[in-house]
Parts: sequence; C-alpha cells; structure tokens
Amino acid sequence: MTIRLCDCCKKEIHGTSMPIEIPCHIMRSEDLSGVCIDSEGNRMSGRYDKIDLCNKCSNDVFIAAFLRMKQLTV
Repeated sequence: MTIRLCDCCKKEIHGTSMPIEIPCHIMRSEDLSGVCIDSEGNRMSGRYDKIDLCNKCSNDVFIAAFLRMKQLTV
C-alpha cells in the first residue's frame, strides 16, 4: 500500500487529490541555473515539476491564484 502525502501540508491524502504541474523556475526559485529569460525579462524554464495536493490545500492555492489574477486583470 502506498501512502500519499500532500506536498503542501504534509498530511496523508485520503481519496482524491489534485496533482498539478508547476514550472521548475517557480518551484526552484533559489536555483536559477538553466533558467532562461524572455524578451521582457521574465524567467522561464519550459519544464514542470508535478506536485500532489490534498483538496483543502489545492482549494487554498487556486483561490489565492484566482484572487491575484483578478488584481492583475486590467
């Protein structure tokens, strides 16, 4: 039997979870080796790390991302 832990809160995941992919340059921001920069100076990597979040943490992450997106929307 495999035990799955949430990559955010580290609690055991029971039932469904939310696996998401995050760009490497976001998740590994302290290691900038291999990171490219676009014409506007934004970091980019083109590679992704997969993380597994419990439902509570995934809701918290997506709500925060959505609220930030609303702030940035012109």
